[in-house]
Amino acid sequence: MSPEYSEGENSISCGPSSLQYALDLLRITSTQVELAKLAGYTETWGTTHQGMSTAAELKGAFPIKKSGLNLEILAAVTTLGGIAIVNYMARDKQGQYNPLEDGHYAIYRHHDNKNVILRCCNRGIHKEPITEFNEYWWDVTPDRQKIQNWALILFPDQKSKENSLNTILLDKRD
Repeated sequence: MSPEYSEGENSISCGPSSLQYALDLLRITSTQVELAKLAGYTETWGTTHQGMSTAAELKGAFPIKKSGLNLEILAAVTTLGGIAIVNYMARDKQGQYNPLEDGHYAIYRHHDNKNVILRCCNRGIHKEPITEFNEYWWDVTPDRQKIQNWALILFPDQKSKENSLNTILLDKRD
């Protein structure tokens, strides 16, 4: 299935755009404008983690939002029917970024031993080297709190969510 996905200048922002794509994969119809309103999107900040989760739940998805994840957990929960939206620092071609402006949402598709494959509103499907992705898989909240390895994982039903919660809770990392 390949849902319609606004890229580049047609996109309001990466948050509502990623959320629309994820919901479309779950066969939940919405628009970026509607999701931006439900999520509390602002031009000065963008979309908060809580706003993303709230909008997804209001549209009928079953979300889990969690920090401290790893790629193996993302791979496991996506095989259980989840759609993962990650939040990381986007960098320019020189590797530069501004933590207060460059937080970016994208869909996690999968990873191999070298790359993380993402889908985002302004780059389409692209590869991030795992070492770089892990280094920049963080963002800051509006009150400047750093959040590491965060994802919003959406499920089509409560049972899938519960199965994935068990997978996350069984993760034995320190």
